[in-house]
Amino acid sequence: MVYSPILIGLLQHKLRNSRPAPDPAPASLATSGREVTYMISGAGAVKGVLSFGLVCRAGELPVHTLLGATLLGMKPLQKSALLNEDGDIGTVVVLNVAMPHAPEHT
Repeated sequence: MVYSPILIGLLQHKLRNSRPAPDPAPASLATSGREVTYMISGAGAVKGVLSFGLVCRAGELPVHTLLGATLLGMKPLQKSALLNEDGDIGTVVVLNVAMPHAPEHT
C-alpha cells in the first residue's frame, strides 16, 4: 500500500510532537479500539472506531487515513485542522470518546 505524502507528513508531525500516554490510556483519549464521535466543519455528528487495520470495515476509522490519523490522540471538545488530499483544510472536533458497545446476541 502506498500512502500519500500528506498522510506521512501528518503522522511524522504527530510523532515528533507527542508524548507517551499512561498505560492504560485515559478513557477520554482517542486510541485504537475506541469509539470516537466527531463532527467535521459543522456537519452532523458521526461515530467510528479507530483502527490500525489495513482493511477498511464499516464503522471503522483507520489511522492510515487523514481523518483517522487526525483523530488519533485527541480528546473530547478538542478541535483540529483536517487536511484533505485535494489540499483543502476543514475542521474536526471530537465530541466523545468511549469504548465501543459489544453487539447484542439474541
